[in-house]
Amino acid sequence: MSHTSQRDRILRRLIEARGDEVTAPELARIGGLQFQTRIYELRHEFHFQIENRTERVEGGQVHSFYRLVSAPLPITEHKDSRAIEDSLFPNQPERHRDDG
Repeated sequence: MSHTSQRDRILRRLIEARGDEVTAPELARIGGLQFQTRIYELRHEFHFQIENRTERVEGGQVHSFYRLVSAPLPITEHKDSRAIEDSLFPNQPERHRDDG
């Protein structure tokens, strides 16, 4: 599976979640074991805002969740223009964003 198709499948799943979180194991199933690299590419090469949240569960295991916050600015926007005010999912409460 190519990196592009893995990245596309991960992005499609995050969009389908409509602002809800997607678990790391689910992203690994659809995007391969290098899914975190594909998340990094989506954040840093394609400028998607993707949050990551972790929680420690009984037994000390750590569970990780990812959520798409917003899409990149349109290519016609100047980099000094004001940032997008609304996320893709404006009805969701503000959450901590991890830019990797």
